[in-house]
Amino acid sequence: MKKKGQAVIKTGKVFVGADCGGTKISVSIIDDAKKIKCCGKLNVSGNIASMGGEKVALSIIEFIKDNNLDKDVCGFTAALAGYSNLEELLKFNGTIAADFSSLNPGNFFAMPDYEIFFKYRWKDFKAVKSAEDVPEIILIAGTGSLIIGRMADCSGNTNTMRVFGRGALISDPGSSFDLGLRFIRRFLIEHDLKKAAPELYTLLEKAGYCDVHSLINKIDQGSLNYRKNIASLAPLMTAAAEAMPDSPYNEELKQACCNLIAGIASVVNEFKKGRKSGFECANVLLNGSLVLNSGYYKKILINGVNKQLKDIKFNFFDAPEDVSSLCAEYSLFKHRESCND
Repeated sequence: MKKKGQAVIKTGKVFVGADCGGTKISVSIIDDAKKIKCCGKLNVSGNIASMGGEKVALSIIEFIKDNNLDKDVCGFTAALAGYSNLEELLKFNGTIAADFSSLNPGNFFAMPDYEIFFKYRWKDFKAVKSAEDVPEIILIAGTGSLIIGRMADCSGNTNTMRVFGRGALISDPGSSFDLGLRFIRRFLIEHDLKKAAPELYTLLEKAGYCDVHSLINKIDQGSLNYRKNIASLAPLMTAAAEAMPDSPYNEELKQACCNLIAGIASVVNEFKKGRKSGFECANVLLNGSLVLNSGYYKKILINGVNKQLKDIKFNFFDAPEDVSSLCAEYSLFKHRESCND
């Protein structure tokens, strides 16, 4: 297993945060002064539904033990892709709990990958109105896609609205998997029919593919990582669309993004129904490698949302792509909270 990271000498209690996404696992470990003890990226999928909860947990445990910090773990928070798979979630939780004797069960938290943004606030959302006044919406566009928002209704109860996020294969439009699959299908059809534009082969070469066969081999359709492999082709789609604005690639990119735009509109309109007084603005937090790493794609998304919902002022923020540090800080926050009770 490939690991990249930096370790320092251990002292005292540590708090672990794990960002278990569709393509990789990121781990951050901090001390009680919020100083980083070590951090790293594991080159395996963190989706417990596809990889298995025990395997994902053991990957994190191995990283912690490699850095000689397993005896000092006092808090653990994991943001999990595939959280809705109850069987694998139980395996993940059980494996973590069994391996860390120093970990109080009350300081162990596993949650959906988006939930950390609602659980632990960050400075951008605090700079504008709170969720009681405006909806807070998380848009994730990475391997998969998900839009989820929360807002207080007329009675003061918090309403949650959600669209997509049912899995990259059957749902999740506008995701890296969606764009990667659109690219490989269109390109291979054009290649076989001798109709592919020369610019596409240049893009492939720049991306490190020596020929079409190496691109096909990258997919490895029979492997457990095929979703990750297809999703990794999304940058080719965004590059092709931007380089050839009059091409079908750009048209397909816009179609994919339109589903995300429609998803935000759906969430906002549902919130409007529960508020007699309405609202004038909304906060949208963008997360996921696709929307964070492609300025072209993000611009289409933001312009589309503003155009479709002209009566709402949207505040857009970028979340960190790696939320393991937020998870680690949440572990420390909950530990301090429990000590004060």
